[in-house]
Amino acid sequence: MRSVVLYIALFVSSWLTSQIEPTIHSDEQKVAEPFTITYEVSNNSSWTLPTLKKRDIIQKNLEIVNVKLDTLSEKIQLNLQLIAFDSGIYTIPSYRFKKGSQEIRSFEKDIHVSRVKVNTLQKPIYDIKPIKEISLTFNDYFNKYRWILIGILIALIIAILSFLIYWFIKSKPFAKKEEPEIPPGEEALSALSNLKEQQIWKEDAKVHYSKLTDVLRHYFERKLHFDAPESTSDEILSEIQPQLEEIEYKKLRNLLYEADLVKFAKSSPEESKHLLYLDDSVQLVQSLEEKIVEETEEEEEEALAPIEIKKTYFEFLGNLQKEIPKGDFALWWKIDSEDHFTNSISQKVWDSFYQNELAFYPYILGVILYEKGLNNERKAVLFPESEQQFVLENETVGTFVISISKEKGFTILMNTQTTSNEQRNAFLIEFITNTREFITNEITPPKQKEYKSKSYGDQAKDWYLFIRGMVIKSEKKGKEINRIAGKKLE
Repeated sequence: MRSVVLYIALFVSSWLTSQIEPTIHSDEQKVAEPFTITYEVSNNSSWTLPTLKKRDIIQKNLEIVNVKLDTLSEKIQLNLQLIAFDSGIYTIPSYRFKKGSQEIRSFEKDIHVSRVKVNTLQKPIYDIKPIKEISLTFNDYFNKYRWILIGILIALIIAILSFLIYWFIKSKPFAKKEEPEIPPGEEALSALSNLKEQQIWKEDAKVHYSKLTDVLRHYFERKLHFDAPESTSDEILSEIQPQLEEIEYKKLRNLLYEADLVKFAKSSPEESKHLLYLDDSVQLVQSLEEKIVEETEEEEEEALAPIEIKKTYFEFLGNLQKEIPKGDFALWWKIDSEDHFTNSISQKVWDSFYQNELAFYPYILGVILYEKGLNNERKAVLFPESEQQFVLENETVGTFVISISKEKGFTILMNTQTTSNEQRNAFLIEFITNTREFITNEITPPKQKEYKSKSYGDQAKDWYLFIRGMVIKSEKKGKEINRIAGKKLE
């Protein structure tokens, strides 16, 4: 019996000595005042200490505000700085400390926290201090306003995408198919017919004559190309007199002067005059339509008249071939890794041709077709509505294709597989040089001015400038462009 009691006593003594007693640095703890509790272990072996960190909640209203580990020569100290936010008795739980495979636990510790006693006799009671403002960090601002910032960023992205889509659609020349415009003659006659049916003069003569003269002014602006809506009656008569017979001129003068009297002097013409002026206006429009159509036809006949040429300029193009060749043909193509359309000989030649020499293409095309036996006379030729091709062969580039159409103009397509960069450049330089020589020697300055004013080939010019712009932008962005206006013939 004594041995049992002895074993029990030894076990209890061993158990008590193997536990760690926490020590507290102050006897009295107060609400909202930090206090420190320390755990000590010997420094003669490696310990695994409990994992505690700042802001851990031990129990309600009791929080860790700091954790500090001190390693001394003979011991290791774990210092926990605590703070209580209310009075009462708090129990610090038991924590596990490991030394190798041995586990040692700390004693629980009861702590009494009391309220701070206020001596109102010696110290007055002050008002509660205002909330202290602290400076916010970047993360604080970001977390506070992040949804606003995200909304602004999304709106900015949508605005940029909308602008890019709008710019792309607007800059694409064939993106929108426009409605055909009503000819000025048809528009004017339709408006005069409606005006006659409405009989506005019965209610307000001033409104009627204002509408009548507006129809005529708008027609003169579109048909005769002068600012009729902003011109006085005398200025209109002076501008249009060369286009009219004497009787037509007098009728228009009477109408305009009568309208001025109605609008500004409150004149009241007889009802028969209203119908007379409407009929005179219809006859005037019809007469001008017939005269201007005849003049246009005469100009076209003159433009397409036979051309007298002093020498052969396009013999270098070679001989006409009957069979369509097989292979890959293009206006320009990439020959090696260093080859780019931007600032190449090809770009410079075609820039010059489409922006300068293309205005004279009826002469150029007419002479080429005559020299190659495709036309019986040297007569100016307009581009066809649909694409036409003819094949030639010369010593510089071998077989090549000339393609003509109203949409794309005049393009020379060379074989991409057999034509070298040097051959391509030599041929294009010879082409543009001979074309310029032909224009300088065979087309007089007055004719040159006349051809430029007619805007021949504007649609083809727009096509080339669009293709050129897209290629140059792509190459600046580092995109590979392998060929332009390519065509595979089989």
